[in-house]
Amino acid sequence: MKHVYITMGTEHYLRQVLDEIPSNGVELFQNYEQSLLYHETEQENIFREGASYRILQMFGERKHAGVLVLEYLSIRDEEIPIFLADFDAMRKQLLKQLGFQAARLAQEVHHQKFLIVSFWDSEDAYRLFSKNEHHSKIMQRIQQAGNQANFSHTDIYHYPAFRHDSK
Repeated sequence: MKHVYITMGTEHYLRQVLDEIPSNGVELFQNYEQSLLYHETEQENIFREGASYRILQMFGERKHAGVLVLEYLSIRDEEIPIFLADFDAMRKQLLKQLGFQAARLAQEVHHQKFLIVSFWDSEDAYRLFSKNEHHSKIMQRIQQAGNQANFSHTDIYHYPAFRHDSK
């Protein structure tokens, strides 16, 4: 089974981590506020800290440049079947969306938290899709459940990585 492992930190710290580990598919993603290491693999987690997700679905083909969008969702047990049905409907729209590259639906290993990982040609392409009926339906359902508000959020990163500092 394939997993996604994510760890966050400053760019400088994560570049040091990259130097210490084998780089078999570990990637640095950045935005102007934070950085993260992303590892998609069937192997064990090589990070000392961070989150572990098992991939439930993956589709599309990623390009070498663009935008990574991470949508963190906390789903109550009774809502999981509804969420999965909503995600399947959204998947059909994603595959038709201009600027879409690839996506993964992943579930945190020890909790009922989900992660929608999507790769886009640009942030504008994602923002346009985020107004889509199916995407909006999922996000509205999350916002209506008060206990999920502290976890549920979206982060956007650019790739390939750029350098903030010269260290």
